[in-house]
Amino acid sequence: MTKLKLDATLRKEYDTVANILYAKDLVVDANPFVVKSTGANMFDVTWSGKNSTSNILFDEEKSGIELLDPIRSERQYTFLTYDKSIIQAEYKIENDIIVKGRLLFLKLQNKIWSHDEISEYADDPNKLDDMLNEELGLPIMIRIDFDPQNHVDCHHPKAHCVFSNVKDCRIPMKSVLSLGQFVDFIFRQFYHIELPKFDMVKFEETITSAESKMIHINW
Repeated sequence: MTKLKLDATLRKEYDTVANILYAKDLVVDANPFVVKSTGANMFDVTWSGKNSTSNILFDEEKSGIELLDPIRSERQYTFLTYDKSIIQAEYKIENDIIVKGRLLFLKLQNKIWSHDEISEYADDPNKLDDMLNEELGLPIMIRIDFDPQNHVDCHHPKAHCVFSNVKDCRIPMKSVLSLGQFVDFIFRQFYHIELPKFDMVKFEETITSAESKMIHINW
C-alpha cells in the first residue's frame, strides 16, 4: 500500500473527524483543511478561508466575547461546536515533517449545556446567540503550540500547552497533537462525550530529558 504524504494524511483525518462530529450533532459548521504550497516541499495545512482575524495570540486586553465574535462572524475556525465554541487547527510542513503547529479551543463559559438544552433554540439562532453571550461563566482557552525553531530547553518546549492565553505559560508536552487527538481530548474532558474510535495521526516525541522531569503532559 502506498504511504500517504503527511498533508494527505492530515486531510484524511480531518474528513473522519468531521463525519463523526456531524453524525453526533456536535458541530454546526466546519471549514475543511486546505493545503497551500509555500515553497519547495513546503505546505501550510489550515482551514479554508483563513484570514488575519483568526490571530488571537496574546490578546490580553480583550474579553472572551470580543475574541470570539469576529472569529465566529468571519468563520475563522476548523469547527464551530453546537454551543458556538471554536476549534482551530493548522500546521506547517517541510519535507513531509511538521515544523510548526497550533491547535486552539475557545469556549465563552465553563458551563456545559446538553444537546437538548441547546435544541430549544433551534428555531431562533439569534436567541441562542444572546443566551450564550449573556450567560455568566469563566472562559476556557487552551492552545497547543509546536514551535521547534524557537526551542529553549525547559523554557520554550518544542510542543507546549498554553492556558488562558497567558503569554509565558508553556507546559511541556510529549509531542505535537493531531486534530483528531485534540478533538477527542476536548470532547472527552470538557463535554464528557466519548467519540467512536478512529485512526488518529500520531507524531514522534519531541520532549527533552530535562523537560520530562518537569510537570508535563504525557499520554
